Amino acid sequence: MLFLPEASRPTSLGEQRLRISPLSRPRRYTFSLSLALLCLILPCAHAQGDVYHSLLREARAQRDERRWEEALSLFRQGVRSYPGVAAFEHGEIMTLADAGRAEEALERARALVRRNAGDPDAHLVLAYADLRAEGPYAALGPVEQAYELAPQRPYVTRERILSWQRAGMPEPALRLARQHPGLLTPAQMRRLEGDVAAELTRLASLPSRSESERFAVADRALARYEELLSAWRALGPEAAEDVRRIRVDRLLALHARVRMQDVVAEYEALRDEGVKVPGYALSSVASAYLYLRRAITTGALSAG
Repeated sequence: MLFLPEASRPTSLGEQRLRISPLSRPRRYTFSLSLALLCLILPCAHAQGDVYHSLLREARAQRDERRWEEALSLFRQGVRSYPGVAAFEHGEIMTLADAGRAEEALERARALVRRNAGDPDAHLVLAYADLRAEGPYAALGPVEQAYELAPQRPYVTRERILSWQRAGMPEPALRLARQHPGLLTPAQMRRLEGDVAAELTRLASLPSRSESERFAVADRALARYEELLSAWRALGPEAAEDVRRIRVDRLLALHARVRMQDVVAEYEALRDEGVKVPGYALSSVASAYLYLRRAITTGALSAG
């Protein structure tokens, strides 16, 4: 089956804003789709015997170590020796994409799809090449095509969820993930939950909305952050990074709700814990400090 490892670290609100600002810089989605595709053929390997298993395993290991030329050499050896085993060609194309040879990878992936239009895995190879060459939006089409061909395959559904998440559509991605419990790991689900809350926070900060609308959305985001913090803190170290991420994102929701004292208090708590607050949140922190200073100054003037 096709296993698609996802992002290797949580997406922060700041990263998601790249779709809008830096909030959605593609995380390491690249190896996600790639390892998935390479794992696809392993069941076939056992069915046909383990003749080529060691070669495929070594090629994958070289790729995992980012030794592109060594990996390409081994994948090409597999293509020559075992032309009926698609994993070698898939691995070669994705390694080309990893190595920065984007145009060559895209050309090869498009040719693969032309030869195997009914094969969902060929479309996922193209999605990977598109992702590396042009970003998450370009990969959406091939992933959707793969899903149309094989909606019953869990790894295809998983990649559909992750492709939506990468493209800045966390809410539908989360709905689909909840329809398929167990398809994503707990860490993947936490990242997706965090992305949905971050999207609410972004919407609450849009100046085009009225104040009452912004406050209503900010309240929804803050309520969700409280639920997530309560649940994830109980998990201990395994969710510590996710807890830090949403505590930082929550600063922006507090700012949107004009809870400036809370912004400052939480920022100072994070700082005292040794958490380096990223730049995307610091502007809200600075704004909160200025707001409170003005309020003190205005109060002093009124008293005088």
